[in-house]
Amino acid sequence: YLENLQDRLKETIKQHSQIIHASVSLIKELSDVATMLTLSQSGSELQVTNIKRLILEFENMHAGDNSRGLNSSDVNNLRGMITDYRRLDESHLLQDSLMCCKLANESLEKVQSLLHQLKANGWEMTEASPRSSHVLNGSQSANRSLREKIRAFNQASEQGENPLQNFSMCFSCNSNTDILPRDLPDATRSRTNSGYEGDVDSEVDQ
Repeated sequence: YLENLQDRLKETIKQHSQIIHASVSLIKELSDVATMLTLSQSGSELQVTNIKRLILEFENMHAGDNSRGLNSSDVNNLRGMITDYRRLDESHLLQDSLMCCKLANESLEKVQSLLHQLKANGWEMTEASPRSSHVLNGSQSANRSLREKIRAFNQASEQGENPLQNFSMCFSCNSNTDILPRDLPDATRSRTNSGYEGDVDSEVDQ
């Protein structure tokens, strides 16, 4: 997913850079056309460079009398282009788009740096999910085994069986999740209702 996101971001930055370069070229071209148009109409060549002078002379040579200026449709198109770009510049659309691309690139670089650090510390994404699923399956099976033992113990107790023997039979197999049964009382020790050995005489009297 991150590689796909990175490719999309690179493509977006590339397209955005092409738009910016095209806008810069368009502005430069409009500036050159406006300069040549002004100079051709005024006849002043004081600020014309050698390259612009050659271009102007070449156009005058091949265009004839119509080269003295642009026709009305070209002027309208030029004004429309300038108006559209002025509106685009005032809306800060190019600036906001460039800022969004920059922030997205910085965020992606932070994520990639974090992933490289995790991989350097020995963490692998490919082993994370099988390992977690193995632990989850083990815990589910252990909980299922414990529930079955508790259910068997409750059923045997409802049938009137001895609770101590029933407990030892149900939980005799010890595991990491099984409940360890306490040591059964010695046969010679008297079992009392109250749990105190001092009550043996009272129970014998009864």
